[in-house]
Amino acid sequence: MPIKINLFPSLKACLSPLIALLTAAFLIIPSLAAASTANTVILPLKLNAKASAAMSQAKVDTALKKAADTAGLSMLERGQTNGIINYQNWPPTAAALKALPLPKGTEYIVFGSLTPLGGKISVDMRVMDLLDPAHSNFFYQDGGSAEDLSTIFNKISRRIMAFTNRYSIIADIVITGNKKIDSGAIRQKIDLTAGDIYSPAKIKEAIKNIYKMGYFDNITVTSSPTDKGRRLTFHVIEKAVISQVIISGENEIKESDIRDVITLSPNSIISNKDVQKSITSIKKLYKDKSYYNTRVAADIKKLQSGRVDVTFKIREGHKVYIKDITFTGNKAFSAKDLRKIMQTS
Repeated sequence: MPIKINLFPSLKACLSPLIALLTAAFLIIPSLAAASTANTVILPLKLNAKASAAMSQAKVDTALKKAADTAGLSMLERGQTNGIINYQNWPPTAAALKALPLPKGTEYIVFGSLTPLGGKISVDMRVMDLLDPAHSNFFYQDGGSAEDLSTIFNKISRRIMAFTNRYSIIADIVITGNKKIDSGAIRQKIDLTAGDIYSPAKIKEAIKNIYKMGYFDNITVTSSPTDKGRRLTFHVIEKAVISQVIISGENEIKESDIRDVITLSPNSIISNKDVQKSITSIKKLYKDKSYYNTRVAADIKKLQSGRVDVTFKIREGHKVYIKDITFTGNKAFSAKDLRKIMQTS
């Protein structure tokens, strides 16, 4: 009699923890998004013209919100300002602005107006610092027609973002401490440029890439504020400069032949990678000349001047000679014939 096994209860039991985990993830993700709010809030604009099909209040609000979202800014809906902001009595007072339902972490409020002027559109915006309401910054942008709303709002939103988040923008990257290694070579290892958003992850990656060059003992990065954003300073400490390269223990191979295969030279920066590469090259040189089991070690001595002497200490192996060659299993050819082939090939 066949046995019927119901797998679904056990499958359900296995999937239950996964379903619970996914459910928790969906619950957590929105809360994380809500906690990560922009520091700048834009209010719906005051329209200095009668509404039309080409430029309705809803169309203006939609275009502005889309531009704000793209720039990383937050925008209140017009309904959230009702009863607090009086668009007939413009501009709003600081008290009214502070009474708005602002997201946690808001540092700046942006408000302004849109005015059609002879077939063109003018947008004027004022950025108020909640910590210093007496001082504001003003931004202006114009365009050709209602069809240019998106372009106008995108441009002015990016400019406002660059101002209110200026300490999140990289203004400049400076490299200091390098004497032998060109700054351009170091910059190629940094995946950041002026105008980029400050990224601790990319800075860590840059430090790792610079270390991989093999020429530095220490790398530190400092950030200082400027009017245009953060200035990043990469301060490097180069490895010591080689004073002289010494070779000892060589008897069977000329010193000049050994120097031809090593990659280190006086007045260059010492690199562990180049030291190991030179050791490998010396061993290969001896092996190619039938000196097997040759040992090579590098001794690095720091001098009072801050430079270093590098000494390659060689312990030569014995040269291997072929005493005799014996053939086994040969039937079609004699050992003598095979030796002749070896001599001519």
